[in-house]
Amino acid sequence: MGEHLDCLTAHVALPTGGRGSWIVIEITTILTVEQPYFNHNGGQLQFGPQDGYLYIGMGDGSGPGDPYNRGQSLDTLLGKLLRIDVRQTSTYTIPSPNPFTQTMNTRPEIWAYGLRNPWRFSFDRATGDLAIGNVGAICYEEINFEPAGAPGGRNYGWRLMEGFHS
Repeated sequence: MGEHLDCLTAHVALPTGGRGSWIVIEITTILTVEQPYFNHNGGQLQFGPQDGYLYIGMGDGSGPGDPYNRGQSLDTLLGKLLRIDVRQTSTYTIPSPNPFTQTMNTRPEIWAYGLRNPWRFSFDRATGDLAIGNVGAICYEEINFEPAGAPGGRNYGWRLMEGFHS
């Protein structure tokens, strides 16, 4: 078992009448991910401006060098940018255009992989392009680019490379 869990939850709340005051009436767990360590857990959430899907940054959850190669392993959510649809059910569904929906032994939530810790990312409001901030290991930090309308499935290289090293 890992050190802790990352839990994505949805909260249903009602206003209580006071200014900015709400009462939570329901909490639903959407996704739980076991984290082996307390670092490189990622965590940013953002809805895609063009597709409405929820994007989730997940770090490799690892110590130095990603010794278990989670960034390259497609059977784990760690070291990835995920894309899920939370609009239709109380948990989530996999968007049909996700790149690994038909690939055996691969998590279909994966949108991009080979990331060490994509703890921040941003969609360009005008173009829909995606910039992913990725924490480096020793020498380099990265900003990875995914153009709007790209089909996903890109491998950004971690742990095989970092920054502009190959």
